[in-house]
Amino acid sequence: MSWIFDGNISYPKKYEDVAHKLAKIRSELSSNVYKEGSEKYRGDKEHWVSVTGILAELVARHYLVQNNIKYKATPFIDIQPIPDADLILEYPDVNFYIDVKGVPKQVNEFRVNYDAHRNEDKLVTHYWFVKFLGNQKANLTFFEWESIEFWKVKQYYTATLCRRINGT
Repeated sequence: MSWIFDGNISYPKKYEDVAHKLAKIRSELSSNVYKEGSEKYRGDKEHWVSVTGILAELVARHYLVQNNIKYKATPFIDIQPIPDADLILEYPDVNFYIDVKGVPKQVNEFRVNYDAHRNEDKLVTHYWFVKFLGNQKANLTFFEWESIEFWKVKQYYTATLCRRINGT
């Protein structure tokens, strides 16, 4: 069933403005988690990491609404980062607990934080990557949780599971 979540999508330009505004609030609320000296510190890239993540979630929700797919979602912002799945799709025979990941235009690999992937307290069954292509276009790629296990581990801010994006 996951193949229905793959493909290209266009999204409204206003989502980019919304993502910037929400990212500013999210970064302020999470400043104690992503502070300098912590393992999760992202320096001057913090705002853009948040923008990318929020925009990816907006695009994923946009896709679901366009295709009349019912879902539940965690809030875009909260007092602390939310370790739950971003989206939940409930079907009679299976539930999808989806972690949405944004991939900036200039990045040529899918990335998942190693520790977050292995966190037994976080229920995630799928990852949904939103690869931004420019001009309010994105490519959506869906993976089952288990398939990430064998990706290459690289060190960025933290240990990260990575897979090269075909065609980039």
